[in-house]
Order: sequence, then structure tokens, then C-alpha cells
Amino acid sequence: MNDLSGYWRYTSVLERMNHESILNEARHLLDAGRYQAAIDTLLPISEAGNVEAQALLGTIYFIGPGVYAPKEALKWLKRAAEAGDGSAAHNLGTIFLTCEPDIPRNPEESQRWYELAYDLGFEETAASDPLWFKR
Repeated sequence: MNDLSGYWRYTSVLERMNHESILNEARHLLDAGRYQAAIDTLLPISEAGNVEAQALLGTIYFIGPGVYAPKEALKWLKRAAEAGDGSAAHNLGTIFLTCEPDIPRNPEESQRWYELAYDLGFEETAASDPLWFKR
């Protein structure tokens, strides 16, 4: 039986390098104000499970001019947060704390996401609003 562990390690490194290249391209598109192009760039690797891309995609859908899609934002931010991205969890806490046109205010849901963000090491959560953050 052949040992393929080296092959899979090599493939994994190439995949990570490719994903990083795609993330960089998406950031350049965002800097140029090309939000839909950034979404199109991020979507394949987000669907493939890249957590950083999922968090960025969710953020773009929430704050990107001309691409506002709150349900898509929640979907991608939740996937990223549940996969361990603290900034995505923090953003969800903020979204549920504020009144958005398509997302009702939900302090309990906000608290749940803020606590997850903190547990994931995103300490800015506690610093951003120490009176709101209950730990």
C-alpha cells in the first residue's frame, strides 16, 4: 500500500496558497470599490469551507454598497463564527444588537454571539462595550 500522506500534505499547502491568493484578490477588489466582483471571487472558496472567506463574504453582504443582502450576511457570518472565527461572531453580536431594517433587534442572540466571540479569543468584544458585555 502506498503512503499518500506526503501528497495530501503537499496538496493541502497548495490549496491554502491558492485560497490566500484569492483572499488577496478579493481585498484588492474591495479597495477598488468592486463589491460584487469581490463576492464573486470569494464565493467558491467560501462554499469550499474557507472560514476567513466566509467571514469576509458575510461582512461584504452586510455593509457593501449595492450588495446589501442581510440574509446572506447572516448565513455566511454564522458559518464562519460556528467554525471558529471570532470576528464573525462579534459582527453577529453587533448586528443583533442594532436595529437593522431586515433583522430585528435581539439582545439575547446578540449576547450569545458576543460571548462566543470572546470565547474564541476576540477580546475586542469586551472592550467595545464593557457595559453590554456580561462576563
